[in-house]
Amino acid sequence: MANGTILDLGSGTGYLAIEIARRSPSLQVYGIDLSRQMVKIARRHARGVDNAQFVFGNAAKLPFKDSSIDLVVSTGASHHWKAPRLVFEECYRVLKTGKEAWIYDGCPEIFSSNDNRRKLREEYGFLIGRLGHRVSTLHGFAIAEYQSEIKDMLEQTPFKGNYQMAPTDIWMRITLKKRD
Repeated sequence: MANGTILDLGSGTGYLAIEIARRSPSLQVYGIDLSRQMVKIARRHARGVDNAQFVFGNAAKLPFKDSSIDLVVSTGASHHWKAPRLVFEECYRVLKTGKEAWIYDGCPEIFSSNDNRRKLREEYGFLIGRLGHRVSTLHGFAIAEYQSEIKDMLEQTPFKGNYQMAPTDIWMRITLKKRD
């Protein structure tokens, strides 16, 4: 994406949003987090990166206009959402028509085979390869939860029928598309 607006839900200390902003100076990148401390840290990390801004707020009630965002991303945050259906509905509301939200979170089955853990250790290092299963068990959902509860929830939102779920190398990725 050459220009536009990206929103990072649950931006934490801001590293993803800041990296996106640095690599694409023509983008406007916003991070939102429910922790005032995380927003404060992210703002400190973003000094000198003029196209990255961080706001305190709830992903279930986004402080952005309708159809104002070109891409919503979220990594490792959806398991914290108290009202995920409302967050999905808010993503739909703020996305421009035809645009997407990419939601990534843990999935312990990705780390279940010894062969896959070995590959992940080789690519990402000891912590991801060795501890990824434990972390994703605490911070994410099982495949059965994605295929039942999360899917059922998405079917009750405007994204009904316009989403995909697929495991990536270390995450489960949910791609949501706002209909044309």
